[in-house]
Amino acid sequence: MDLYRFSFEDREEQKVISGIGRYALSADGESIVYTKRSGMHGGIGIIKSSAEDSKGNKLSTRGLKMKLDPLSEWKQIFAEAWRMERDFYYDPDMHGLDWDEIGEKYGRLIDRATCRQDVRFSIGELIGERNTSHTYVFGGDIRRDSDRVSVGLLGVDWELDEKAVMYRFEKILDVSDWSRGIIPPLSRPGVNVADGDYLLEVNGVDVSADRNLYSYFEDLAGKQVTILVNGKPTKKGARKYTVEPARSEYMMRYHAWVEHNRQLVDEMSGGKIGYLHLPDTYLGSATEFPRLFYAQTRKKGMIVDGRFNGGGLDPAIFLQRLNREILAYWTRRYSHDQTDPAIVTNAHLVCLTNRQAGSGGDMLPMEFQMMKMGPVIGTRTWGGLVGVSMWIGLIDGGGMSAPDYRSYGTDGRWIVENEGVIPDIEIDLDPVEMSRGEDAQLLKGIEVLMKNIEEDPRPWPKHDKFKIDR
Repeated sequence: MDLYRFSFEDREEQKVISGIGRYALSADGESIVYTKRSGMHGGIGIIKSSAEDSKGNKLSTRGLKMKLDPLSEWKQIFAEAWRMERDFYYDPDMHGLDWDEIGEKYGRLIDRATCRQDVRFSIGELIGERNTSHTYVFGGDIRRDSDRVSVGLLGVDWELDEKAVMYRFEKILDVSDWSRGIIPPLSRPGVNVADGDYLLEVNGVDVSADRNLYSYFEDLAGKQVTILVNGKPTKKGARKYTVEPARSEYMMRYHAWVEHNRQLVDEMSGGKIGYLHLPDTYLGSATEFPRLFYAQTRKKGMIVDGRFNGGGLDPAIFLQRLNREILAYWTRRYSHDQTDPAIVTNAHLVCLTNRQAGSGGDMLPMEFQMMKMGPVIGTRTWGGLVGVSMWIGLIDGGGMSAPDYRSYGTDGRWIVENEGVIPDIEIDLDPVEMSRGEDAQLLKGIEVLMKNIEEDPRPWPKHDKFKIDR
Protein backbone atom coordinates (compact mmCIF):
# COMPACT_ATOMS: atom_id res chain seq x y z
CA MET A 1 0.00 0.00 0.00
CA ASP A 2 0.98 3.66 -0.34
CA LEU A 3 1.10 5.84 2.77
CA TYR A 4 -0.14 9.45 2.59
CA ARG A 5 -0.02 12.35 5.01
CA PHE A 6 -2.97 14.78 5.17
CA SER A 7 -2.70 18.42 6.26
CA PHE A 8 -5.73 19.88 8.04
CA GLU A 9 -4.38 23.40 7.45
CA ASP A 10 -4.14 23.47 3.65
CA ARG A 11 -6.44 20.42 3.14
CA GLU A 12 -3.90 18.69 0.92
CA GLU A 13 -2.35 15.22 0.91
CA GLN A 14 1.26 14.25 0.36
CA LYS A 15 2.63 10.80 -0.42
CA VAL A 16 5.07 9.69 2.28
CA ILE A 17 6.21 6.29 0.94
CA SER A 18 5.02 3.70 -1.60
CA GLY A 19 4.67 -0.06 -1.52
CA ILE A 20 4.78 -0.78 2.19
CA GLY A 21 3.06 -3.55 4.12
CA ARG A 22 2.55 -2.24 7.65
CA TYR A 23 3.65 0.85 9.53
CA ALA A 24 3.61 2.40 12.99
CA LEU A 25 4.11 5.98 14.16
CA SER A 26 6.54 6.70 16.98
CA ALA A 27 5.18 8.06 20.26
CA ASP A 28 6.46 11.59 19.52
CA GLY A 29 5.08 11.48 15.96
CA GLU A 30 8.49 12.20 14.43
CA SER A 31 9.29 8.81 12.87
CA ILE A 32 7.61 5.95 11.04
CA VAL A 33 8.69 2.32 11.11
CA TYR A 34 7.46 0.26 8.16
CA THR A 35 7.80 -3.11 6.48
CA LYS A 36 8.34 -3.89 2.80
CA ARG A 37 8.14 -7.34 1.30
CA SER A 38 10.66 -7.10 -1.53
CA GLY A 39 12.98 -4.90 -3.51
CA MET A 40 16.18 -3.09 -2.69
CA HIS A 41 14.62 -1.49 0.37
CA GLY A 42 12.63 -4.56 1.45
CA GLY A 43 12.44 -5.59 5.08
CA ILE A 44 12.08 -3.16 7.97
CA GLY A 45 12.86 0.53 7.68
CA ILE A 46 12.58 3.84 9.54
CA ILE A 47 11.91 7.26 7.97
CA LYS A 48 10.90 10.71 9.18
CA SER A 49 7.14 11.24 9.29
CA SER A 50 7.77 14.50 7.39
CA ALA A 51 9.28 12.60 4.43
CA GLU A 52 7.89 13.17 0.95
CA ASP A 53 7.74 10.27 -1.52
CA SER A 54 10.55 8.53 0.35
CA LYS A 55 12.45 5.67 -1.25
CA GLY A 56 12.81 4.17 2.20
CA ASN A 57 15.60 3.74 4.70
CA LYS A 58 16.23 0.06 5.30
CA LEU A 59 17.16 -0.94 8.82
CA SER A 60 19.60 -3.83 9.12
CA THR A 61 18.49 -6.43 11.64
CA ARG A 62 21.58 -8.58 11.18
CA GLY A 63 22.94 -9.59 14.53
CA LEU A 64 19.92 -8.15 16.34
CA LYS A 65 19.19 -10.07 19.50
CA MET A 66 16.66 -9.67 22.26
CA LYS A 67 16.64 -11.07 25.74
CA LEU A 68 13.22 -12.16 26.81
CA ASP A 69 11.82 -12.98 30.22
CA PRO A 70 8.93 -15.30 29.26
CA LEU A 71 7.16 -15.12 32.62
CA SER A 72 7.13 -11.30 32.58
CA GLU A 73 5.83 -11.29 29.02
CA TRP A 74 3.14 -13.84 29.86
CA LYS A 75 1.97 -11.74 32.80
CA GLN A 76 1.74 -8.69 30.51
CA ILE A 77 -0.23 -10.71 27.94
CA PHE A 78 -2.68 -11.95 30.57
CA ALA A 79 -3.13 -8.46 32.02
CA GLU A 80 -3.71 -7.07 28.50
CA ALA A 81 -6.32 -9.74 27.78
CA TRP A 82 -8.12 -9.07 31.07
CA ARG A 83 -8.10 -5.30 30.46
CA MET A 84 -9.28 -5.50 26.85
CA GLU A 85 -12.22 -7.69 27.84
CA ARG A 86 -13.10 -5.27 30.64
CA ASP A 87 -13.03 -2.25 28.31
CA PHE A 88 -14.62 -3.61 25.12
CA TYR A 89 -17.04 -6.40 26.10
CA TYR A 90 -20.57 -5.43 25.08
CA ASP A 91 -21.95 -5.61 28.64
CA PRO A 92 -20.25 -3.11 31.00
CA ASP A 93 -21.48 -5.22 33.93
CA MET A 94 -19.60 -8.26 32.52
CA HIS A 95 -22.70 -10.47 32.87
CA GLY A 96 -22.72 -9.75 36.60
CA LEU A 97 -19.21 -11.10 37.23
CA ASP A 98 -16.72 -9.51 39.61
CA TRP A 99 -14.11 -9.04 36.90
CA ASP A 100 -11.38 -8.04 39.35
CA GLU A 101 -11.91 -11.25 41.31
CA ILE A 102 -12.03 -13.35 38.12
CA GLY A 103 -8.76 -11.75 36.97
CA GLU A 104 -7.04 -12.56 40.25
CA LYS A 105 -8.36 -16.12 40.17
CA TYR A 106 -6.93 -17.00 36.77
CA GLY A 107 -3.95 -14.69 37.03
CA ARG A 108 -2.49 -16.98 39.68
CA LEU A 109 -2.18 -19.68 37.01
CA ILE A 110 0.34 -17.60 35.06
CA ASP A 111 2.94 -18.02 37.81
CA ARG A 112 2.69 -21.77 37.21
CA ALA A 113 2.77 -21.56 33.40
CA THR A 114 5.57 -23.52 31.74
CA CYS A 115 4.82 -22.65 28.09
CA ARG A 116 2.78 -20.27 25.94
CA GLN A 117 0.08 -22.91 25.54
CA ASP A 118 -0.53 -22.71 29.30
CA VAL A 119 -1.03 -18.95 28.97
CA ARG A 120 -3.51 -19.39 26.15
CA PHE A 121 -5.42 -21.95 28.21
CA SER A 122 -5.58 -19.58 31.21
CA ILE A 123 -6.86 -16.72 29.07
CA GLY A 124 -9.44 -19.04 27.53
CA GLU A 125 -10.70 -20.02 30.98
CA LEU A 126 -10.79 -16.33 32.00
CA ILE A 127 -12.89 -15.11 29.09
CA GLY A 128 -14.97 -18.30 29.09
CA GLU A 129 -16.43 -17.33 32.47
CA ARG A 130 -18.94 -15.05 30.70
CA ASN A 131 -20.54 -17.95 28.73
CA THR A 132 -20.58 -15.90 25.56
CA SER A 133 -20.28 -16.87 21.91
CA HIS A 134 -17.47 -15.53 19.70
CA THR A 135 -15.04 -15.67 22.63
CA TYR A 136 -11.72 -16.76 21.17
CA VAL A 137 -8.02 -16.77 22.03
CA PHE A 138 -5.42 -17.99 19.58
CA GLY A 139 -1.82 -17.93 18.41
CA GLY A 140 1.16 -16.63 20.30
CA ASP A 141 4.89 -17.22 20.34
CA ILE A 142 4.69 -21.01 20.38
CA ARG A 143 7.94 -22.92 19.95
CA ARG A 144 8.15 -25.35 17.05
CA ASP A 145 11.23 -27.56 16.84
CA SER A 146 10.52 -28.94 13.37
CA ASP A 147 8.98 -27.85 10.10
CA ARG A 148 5.66 -29.23 9.01
CA VAL A 149 5.70 -31.78 6.23
CA SER A 150 2.93 -31.63 3.65
CA VAL A 151 1.03 -34.67 2.45
CA GLY A 152 -0.15 -34.72 -1.16
CA LEU A 153 -3.81 -35.49 -1.74
CA LEU A 154 -5.44 -36.69 -4.95
CA GLY A 155 -9.09 -36.01 -4.08
CA VAL A 156 -10.00 -39.67 -3.73
CA ASP A 157 -11.92 -42.03 -1.43
CA TRP A 158 -9.75 -45.13 -1.14
CA GLU A 159 -10.52 -48.79 -0.57
CA LEU A 160 -8.57 -52.03 -0.16
CA ASP A 161 -8.95 -54.81 -2.67
CA GLU A 162 -10.56 -58.10 -1.71
CA LYS A 163 -7.27 -59.52 -0.41
CA ALA A 164 -6.47 -56.29 1.50
CA VAL A 165 -3.04 -56.04 -0.11
CA MET A 166 -3.54 -53.22 -2.65
CA TYR A 167 -5.19 -49.82 -2.79
CA ARG A 168 -7.95 -48.95 -5.25
CA PHE A 169 -9.60 -45.68 -6.21
CA GLU A 170 -13.05 -46.26 -4.71
CA LYS A 171 -14.43 -42.85 -5.71
CA ILE A 172 -12.64 -40.03 -7.50
CA LEU A 173 -13.99 -36.65 -6.50
CA ASP A 174 -15.45 -34.72 -9.38
CA VAL A 175 -16.87 -31.23 -9.23
CA SER A 176 -19.09 -29.28 -11.59
CA ASP A 177 -17.39 -27.65 -14.55
CA TRP A 178 -18.29 -24.17 -13.32
CA SER A 179 -16.57 -24.54 -9.92
CA ARG A 180 -14.21 -21.60 -9.78
CA GLY A 181 -10.60 -22.76 -9.71
CA ILE A 182 -11.43 -26.11 -8.09
CA ILE A 183 -9.93 -28.85 -10.26
CA PRO A 184 -9.17 -32.19 -8.56
CA PRO A 185 -5.75 -33.59 -9.54
CA LEU A 186 -7.26 -36.60 -11.31
CA SER A 187 -9.86 -34.55 -13.21
CA ARG A 188 -7.36 -32.65 -15.32
CA PRO A 189 -7.10 -33.21 -19.11
CA GLY A 190 -5.01 -36.21 -20.10
CA VAL A 191 -5.44 -38.07 -16.80
CA ASN A 192 -7.63 -41.12 -17.44
CA VAL A 193 -8.11 -42.71 -14.01
CA ALA A 194 -11.43 -44.36 -13.16
CA ASP A 195 -13.18 -45.58 -10.04
CA GLY A 196 -11.99 -49.11 -9.27
CA ASP A 197 -8.50 -48.66 -10.75
CA TYR A 198 -5.48 -49.79 -8.74
CA LEU A 199 -2.67 -47.49 -7.61
CA LEU A 200 0.52 -49.44 -8.37
CA GLU A 201 3.36 -46.92 -8.06
CA VAL A 202 4.09 -43.41 -6.79
CA ASN A 203 7.28 -41.86 -8.21
CA GLY A 204 8.51 -45.34 -9.12
CA VAL A 205 7.92 -46.80 -5.64
CA ASP A 206 5.68 -49.86 -5.48
CA VAL A 207 2.49 -49.25 -3.48
CA SER A 208 1.07 -51.91 -1.18
CA ALA A 209 -1.32 -51.98 1.75
CA ASP A 210 1.38 -52.90 4.27
CA ARG A 211 2.04 -49.13 4.52
CA ASN A 212 -0.29 -46.24 5.16
CA LEU A 213 -1.37 -44.98 1.76
CA TYR A 214 -0.57 -41.35 2.56
CA SER A 215 3.03 -42.21 3.48
CA TYR A 216 3.69 -42.53 -0.26
CA PHE A 217 2.74 -38.87 -0.70
CA GLU A 218 4.81 -37.32 2.09
CA ASP A 219 6.15 -33.87 1.15
CA LEU A 220 4.64 -34.13 -2.34
CA ALA A 221 1.84 -31.56 -2.14
CA GLY A 222 2.10 -29.08 -4.99
CA LYS A 223 4.85 -31.07 -6.72
CA GLN A 224 4.72 -33.06 -9.95
CA VAL A 225 4.32 -36.74 -9.15
CA THR A 226 4.15 -39.79 -11.41
CA ILE A 227 1.58 -42.45 -10.62
CA LEU A 228 1.14 -45.84 -12.23
CA VAL A 229 -2.44 -47.12 -12.39
CA ASN A 230 -4.29 -50.02 -13.95
CA GLY A 231 -7.74 -51.54 -14.00
CA LYS A 232 -6.26 -54.80 -12.67
CA PRO A 233 -3.61 -55.52 -10.00
CA THR A 234 -0.74 -55.95 -12.45
CA LYS A 235 1.74 -53.63 -14.16
CA LYS A 236 1.12 -55.19 -17.54
CA GLY A 237 -0.81 -52.65 -19.58
CA ALA A 238 -0.61 -50.10 -16.76
CA ARG A 239 -0.82 -46.35 -17.47
CA LYS A 240 1.53 -43.69 -16.12
CA TYR A 241 0.39 -40.12 -15.44
CA THR A 242 2.00 -37.00 -14.04
CA VAL A 243 -0.23 -35.28 -11.49
CA GLU A 244 0.11 -32.53 -8.91
CA PRO A 245 -1.31 -33.58 -5.53
CA ALA A 246 -3.16 -30.90 -3.58
CA ARG A 247 -2.46 -29.68 -0.05
CA SER A 248 -6.11 -29.92 0.92
CA GLU A 249 -9.22 -31.72 -0.29
CA TYR A 250 -11.61 -29.48 1.62
CA MET A 251 -12.99 -27.45 -1.29
CA MET A 252 -13.06 -30.49 -3.59
CA ARG A 253 -15.14 -32.41 -1.07
CA TYR A 254 -17.36 -29.43 -0.38
CA HIS A 255 -18.16 -28.87 -4.06
CA ALA A 256 -18.66 -32.59 -4.62
CA TRP A 257 -21.13 -32.67 -1.71
CA VAL A 258 -23.05 -29.66 -3.01
CA GLU A 259 -23.21 -31.07 -6.53
CA HIS A 260 -24.38 -34.45 -5.20
CA ASN A 261 -27.18 -32.75 -3.26
CA ARG A 262 -28.20 -30.66 -6.26
CA GLN A 263 -28.38 -33.69 -8.53
CA LEU A 264 -30.26 -35.75 -5.94
CA VAL A 265 -32.85 -33.02 -5.42
CA ASP A 266 -33.25 -32.58 -9.18
CA GLU A 267 -33.70 -36.32 -9.80
CA MET A 268 -36.10 -36.99 -6.92
CA SER A 269 -38.31 -34.03 -7.81
CA GLY A 270 -38.32 -34.62 -11.55
CA GLY A 271 -36.56 -31.31 -12.10
CA LYS A 272 -39.11 -29.29 -10.12
CA ILE A 273 -36.93 -28.36 -7.14
CA GLY A 274 -33.66 -26.45 -7.03
CA TYR A 275 -30.90 -26.58 -4.43
CA LEU A 276 -28.76 -23.81 -2.99
CA HIS A 277 -26.17 -24.16 -0.22
CA LEU A 278 -24.95 -21.13 1.73
CA PRO A 279 -21.66 -22.05 3.48
CA ASP A 280 -21.50 -18.77 5.37
CA THR A 281 -22.96 -15.28 5.35
CA TYR A 282 -19.81 -13.75 3.91
CA LEU A 283 -17.54 -14.24 0.91
CA GLY A 284 -18.20 -17.97 0.50
CA SER A 285 -21.90 -17.42 -0.11
CA ALA A 286 -21.14 -14.33 -2.19
CA THR A 287 -19.49 -16.82 -4.57
CA GLU A 288 -21.84 -19.77 -4.17
CA PHE A 289 -25.15 -17.88 -4.34
CA PRO A 290 -24.85 -16.59 -7.93
CA ARG A 291 -23.17 -19.82 -9.04
CA LEU A 292 -26.26 -21.83 -8.06
CA PHE A 293 -29.20 -19.44 -7.85
CA TYR A 294 -29.40 -17.79 -11.27
CA ALA A 295 -29.69 -21.09 -13.16
CA GLN A 296 -32.57 -22.27 -10.95
CA THR A 297 -34.93 -19.30 -10.72
CA ARG A 298 -37.62 -21.08 -12.77
CA LYS A 299 -37.90 -24.03 -10.37
CA LYS A 300 -41.20 -24.71 -8.60
CA GLY A 301 -39.41 -25.19 -5.27
CA MET A 302 -36.04 -24.35 -3.77
CA ILE A 303 -34.10 -25.85 -0.86
CA VAL A 304 -31.98 -23.20 0.87
CA ASP A 305 -29.40 -25.27 2.73
CA GLY A 306 -27.90 -23.35 5.64
CA ARG A 307 -26.37 -26.34 7.42
CA PHE A 308 -22.78 -25.92 8.63
CA ASN A 309 -23.12 -22.20 7.90
CA GLY A 310 -20.11 -20.49 9.49
CA GLY A 311 -21.60 -17.00 9.65
CA GLY A 312 -19.92 -13.72 8.85
CA LEU A 313 -22.37 -10.87 8.35
CA ASP A 314 -26.15 -10.40 8.23
CA PRO A 315 -27.65 -12.88 5.71
CA ALA A 316 -30.48 -10.51 4.73
CA ILE A 317 -28.73 -9.62 1.44
CA PHE A 318 -29.14 -13.25 0.29
CA LEU A 319 -32.65 -13.75 1.66
CA GLN A 320 -33.89 -10.54 0.06
CA ARG A 321 -32.94 -11.91 -3.36
CA LEU A 322 -34.89 -15.08 -2.63
CA ASN A 323 -37.87 -13.15 -1.28
CA ARG A 324 -38.47 -10.69 -4.11
CA GLU A 325 -42.00 -10.43 -5.46
CA ILE A 326 -42.87 -10.60 -9.14
CA LEU A 327 -44.34 -7.22 -10.06
CA ALA A 328 -45.13 -7.84 -13.74
CA TYR A 329 -44.21 -9.94 -16.79
CA TRP A 330 -42.83 -9.22 -20.26
CA THR A 331 -43.89 -11.28 -23.25
CA ARG A 332 -41.83 -11.81 -26.41
CA ARG A 333 -42.67 -13.41 -29.70
CA TYR A 334 -39.83 -15.91 -29.96
CA SER A 335 -38.82 -16.69 -26.37
CA HIS A 336 -40.15 -17.50 -22.94
CA ASP A 337 -41.83 -14.64 -21.12
CA GLN A 338 -39.73 -12.76 -18.58
CA THR A 339 -40.40 -11.49 -15.08
CA ASP A 340 -40.04 -8.02 -13.65
CA PRO A 341 -37.70 -7.91 -11.73
CA ALA A 342 -35.67 -9.95 -14.20
CA ILE A 343 -33.93 -12.10 -11.56
CA VAL A 344 -36.64 -13.44 -9.27
CA THR A 345 -38.08 -16.78 -8.22
CA ASN A 346 -41.67 -17.68 -7.42
CA ALA A 347 -40.63 -21.02 -5.91
CA HIS A 348 -41.84 -22.53 -2.67
CA LEU A 349 -38.94 -22.40 -0.19
CA VAL A 350 -37.63 -24.39 2.74
CA CYS A 351 -34.51 -23.75 4.80
CA LEU A 352 -32.30 -26.50 6.24
CA THR A 353 -30.21 -25.89 9.34
CA ASN A 354 -28.37 -27.83 12.04
CA ARG A 355 -26.43 -27.48 15.28
CA GLN A 356 -23.24 -26.75 13.32
CA ALA A 357 -24.73 -23.51 11.94
CA GLY A 358 -23.97 -20.43 14.02
CA SER A 359 -23.56 -16.66 14.18
CA GLY A 360 -24.76 -15.53 10.74
CA GLY A 361 -25.76 -19.18 10.43
CA ASP A 362 -28.17 -18.57 13.33
CA MET A 363 -29.52 -15.45 11.67
CA LEU A 364 -30.20 -17.23 8.37
CA PRO A 365 -33.00 -19.52 9.67
CA MET A 366 -34.09 -16.83 12.17
CA GLU A 367 -34.72 -14.25 9.44
CA PHE A 368 -36.14 -16.95 7.15
CA GLN A 369 -38.81 -17.55 9.81
CA MET A 370 -39.33 -13.84 10.49
CA MET A 371 -39.85 -13.15 6.78
CA LYS A 372 -42.29 -16.11 6.59
CA MET A 373 -40.44 -17.53 3.61
CA GLY A 374 -41.26 -21.15 4.47
CA PRO A 375 -40.57 -23.84 7.08
CA VAL A 376 -37.14 -24.37 8.64
CA ILE A 377 -36.09 -28.03 8.83
CA GLY A 378 -33.31 -29.65 10.87
CA THR A 379 -31.96 -29.23 14.38
CA ARG A 380 -31.54 -26.26 16.72
CA THR A 381 -28.67 -23.98 15.72
CA TRP A 382 -25.51 -23.12 17.67
CA GLY A 383 -26.92 -20.03 19.40
CA GLY A 384 -24.33 -17.30 19.01
CA LEU A 385 -25.57 -13.75 18.49
CA VAL A 386 -23.19 -11.84 20.70
CA GLY A 387 -21.04 -10.71 17.81
CA VAL A 388 -17.45 -9.61 17.41
CA SER A 389 -16.22 -6.79 15.18
CA MET A 390 -12.77 -6.34 16.69
CA TRP A 391 -9.77 -8.65 17.01
CA ILE A 392 -7.18 -7.71 19.58
CA GLY A 393 -3.50 -8.40 18.92
CA LEU A 394 -1.19 -9.39 21.77
CA ILE A 395 2.48 -8.50 22.09
CA ASP A 396 3.85 -11.86 20.90
CA GLY A 397 1.65 -12.15 17.82
CA GLY A 398 -1.22 -13.95 19.51
CA GLY A 399 -4.75 -12.61 19.54
CA MET A 400 -8.17 -12.72 21.09
CA SER A 401 -11.70 -11.46 20.64
CA ALA A 402 -13.82 -9.15 22.76
CA PRO A 403 -17.49 -9.73 21.75
CA ASP A 404 -18.79 -6.19 21.50
CA TYR A 405 -22.42 -6.27 20.30
CA ARG A 406 -25.58 -8.33 20.83
CA SER A 407 -28.84 -8.87 18.98
CA TYR A 408 -32.30 -8.22 20.44
CA GLY A 409 -35.81 -8.33 19.02
CA THR A 410 -38.32 -5.60 18.31
CA ASP A 411 -39.73 -6.14 21.80
CA GLY A 412 -36.35 -5.36 23.34
CA ARG A 413 -35.67 -8.93 24.48
CA TRP A 414 -32.35 -10.66 23.83
CA ILE A 415 -32.59 -13.33 21.13
CA VAL A 416 -30.82 -16.52 20.06
CA GLU A 417 -27.65 -16.25 22.21
CA ASN A 418 -27.17 -19.54 24.10
CA GLU A 419 -30.59 -20.65 22.82
CA GLY A 420 -30.29 -21.11 19.08
CA VAL A 421 -33.04 -21.09 16.47
CA ILE A 422 -35.58 -23.90 16.78
CA PRO A 423 -36.70 -25.40 13.43
CA ASP A 424 -40.36 -25.64 12.46
CA ILE A 425 -39.76 -29.31 11.61
CA GLU A 426 -37.15 -31.00 13.79
CA ILE A 427 -35.23 -33.74 11.96
CA ASP A 428 -31.89 -35.12 13.16
CA LEU A 429 -29.46 -37.20 11.13
CA ASP A 430 -29.10 -40.86 12.02
CA PRO A 431 -25.48 -42.13 11.77
CA VAL A 432 -26.59 -45.47 10.31
CA GLU A 433 -28.65 -43.76 7.62
CA MET A 434 -25.80 -41.35 6.91
CA SER A 435 -23.42 -44.29 6.43
CA ARG A 436 -25.76 -45.44 3.66
CA GLY A 437 -25.68 -42.00 2.08
CA GLU A 438 -29.18 -41.03 3.28
CA ASP A 439 -29.73 -37.40 4.30
CA ALA A 440 -33.01 -37.30 6.25
CA GLN A 441 -33.07 -33.49 6.44
CA LEU A 442 -32.59 -33.09 2.70
CA LEU A 443 -35.21 -35.77 1.98
CA LYS A 444 -37.68 -34.04 4.29
CA GLY A 445 -37.11 -30.79 2.44
CA ILE A 446 -37.95 -32.50 -0.85
CA GLU A 447 -41.06 -34.09 0.66
CA VAL A 448 -42.37 -30.79 2.05
CA LEU A 449 -41.76 -28.90 -1.18
CA MET A 450 -43.35 -31.55 -3.40
CA LYS A 451 -46.47 -31.39 -1.24
CA ASN A 452 -46.53 -27.59 -1.38
CA ILE A 453 -46.06 -27.60 -5.15
CA GLU A 454 -48.96 -30.02 -5.56
CA GLU A 455 -51.27 -27.98 -3.33
CA ASP A 456 -50.18 -24.60 -4.71
CA PRO A 457 -48.60 -25.02 -8.17
CA ARG A 458 -48.16 -21.26 -8.80
CA PRO A 459 -48.42 -21.35 -12.61
CA TRP A 460 -47.45 -18.44 -14.81
CA PRO A 461 -50.50 -16.28 -15.55
CA LYS A 462 -52.01 -16.30 -19.03
CA HIS A 463 -52.01 -12.85 -20.61
CA ASP A 464 -54.84 -11.35 -22.64
CA LYS A 465 -55.29 -12.31 -26.25
CA PHE A 466 -53.42 -10.17 -28.73
CA LYS A 467 -55.66 -7.59 -30.35
CA ILE A 468 -55.39 -4.45 -32.43
CA ASP A 469 -56.94 -1.25 -31.21
CA ARG A 470 -58.57 0.64 -34.13
